[in-house]
This record gives sequence, structure tokens and C-alpha cells, in this order.
Amino acid sequence: MKTECKIGVYVCNCGTNIAKTVDCDAVSAHASSQPGVVVCKSYKYMCSNPGQEMIIQDVRDRKLDRVVVTACSPRMHEMTFRAAIENQVAGVMLSHIFYRRLDPEWPASLSPRIARGLLRKRLGFNGIVITDDLEMGAVTRHCAFKTAVRQALRADIDTVLICRSAEKLTEAHALMTRKIGKSEDLRRRGEQSAGRIMALKAAYLSGP
Repeated sequence: MKTECKIGVYVCNCGTNIAKTVDCDAVSAHASSQPGVVVCKSYKYMCSNPGQEMIIQDVRDRKLDRVVVTACSPRMHEMTFRAAIENQVAGVMLSHIFYRRLDPEWPASLSPRIARGLLRKRLGFNGIVITDDLEMGAVTRHCAFKTAVRQALRADIDTVLICRSAEKLTEAHALMTRKIGKSEDLRRRGEQSAGRIMALKAAYLSGP
């Protein structure tokens, strides 16, 4: 028998930017009655550290398989991220959250549309892009570990976090080495990624 997914729904009020036109509590109440939804919360700023910590804690405590975040569109806050990039933000960590309007198939951490299309091409970001831990349930319940590693390559991820298993780390390294060795395009992008990582090390780890 197929086990029903455990879904968490998080409704961002964005202060009053969303809440002044949308009844966020009513959206949350309606979402909580949907099949598979085990937790649903409305919060003033879901993008803030407390908001992110709330989601992370629920994923861990309730063993969520899927997370849905209703929040601002890129039209509202794209300029915020553009300003951060223009001020030479060193790196961006992509979470294992689905942004269905941006990529209906892959979470942000494994999405070529988000990492390559949005961050690299549209916003011109040239810092490093990091995933959250690929051994987290939000990934392992969505796809096989090897598939996640291949997606990280496709998405131009610079640093992949594998935090629990030395065996998985070795497996990912071997798979990446084989894939890069067989593809001139992946080799070229791998060299660009290594350049970004070395630039970051030179900027932050060099002596006085």
C-alpha cells in the first residue's frame, strides 16, 4: 500500500504586502483541510530566520515529505536579490523547497531553472551556489540519491552538502567524476565552478 505523503503548508503574510489583500489565516485554514496536509501555518515573514527555522523544525519533527510555501513572486522581491548580488554576496544556499511557478518538477536545490536560469543567467550571480544536505528526507523521498547528484551537476551547483554518510560522499564523488569525464560541457562548467570556489577561498581564507 502506498503511504500518503506528509505535507507542510506555510503561508507567508509578507508583513502586509500579501496580508492586506489576502486573508492568510483563511488560506491556512483551508489548506489544513486538504488531503495529506499534516501541518499548516500562517506567519508574518516566512523568509525570515524564525520563519525558515519553523519550516526546518517541522520537517524534522513531523517527517514531512513535501513543503509548500505560498509567498511573494519574483516580481515583488527580485530587486531585493538583485541588490544583494550587486553587493557581491559570496554564496547562496538553495533549500529543498518547491517553487512551483519557477520549477514544477525539482526543488530549488536541484533545479536548473532556478540555479542556472534564474540565479546565473537572469540575475547574473557569479558567487557559489550550495545545496542543503542531500540526505534529508525532502530529497530522498523525492528521488534516488544518484538522481539528486546528477541533478546537482545539471543545475551548476558548486557545493553539494552530504552531511551524514561517508559512503554517500564517496558515491557522489565517484559519480560526479565519471559524469564530468564523459562530457565536455560538464567539464567546462566544472572548471568554472572550481574557479568560483577558489575565488571564494582566496577572498575569505587568505592571510592578512
